[in-house]
Amino acid sequence: MFFHGFSATSNDVDFRLSRGGNYGIYGGRFENGKRFLDTMTGGNFPNCVGISDVLLTAYAPSDNIIFRLGSGGTLAIRNPHISKASGLYTAAMITSDSGAGAYGSVIVDGGFIQAANPCFTMGAGTWQINFRHVTRGSGADAVTAAGFFT
Repeated sequence: MFFHGFSATSNDVDFRLSRGGNYGIYGGRFENGKRFLDTMTGGNFPNCVGISDVLLTAYAPSDNIIFRLGSGGTLAIRNPHISKASGLYTAAMITSDSGAGAYGSVIVDGGFIQAANPCFTMGAGTWQINFRHVTRGSGADAVTAAGFFT
């Protein structure tokens, strides 16, 4: 399933994927939400999610999770601009709470993320994490580096 260039504001969850499969989110402006992505929990089929060229602004989830991975699979975020109204997103920004048997990868390539280092929390399972050529931080504190999260 593919989503192309649209916007949303003030949603509890922008994308709740309840079945394993391939998903693509290409372009768009999303703001003032609580969670951008929430994938299924458990199951035998992984999610493979590609997110490209999106603007996420001022998300404020109570648990600090913007991208929740409930099962194994791949999350690839390319050229995002993810900013917060104030402060930095925390290590909970990308969270996996999948079971011990989950395998997956998270790739963030290019773009800007207003987040602390690290901005991910991987639970049980086996995960490969790669951040490449991402600018992180806020204003004068922004840092550009290849692989600085790994």
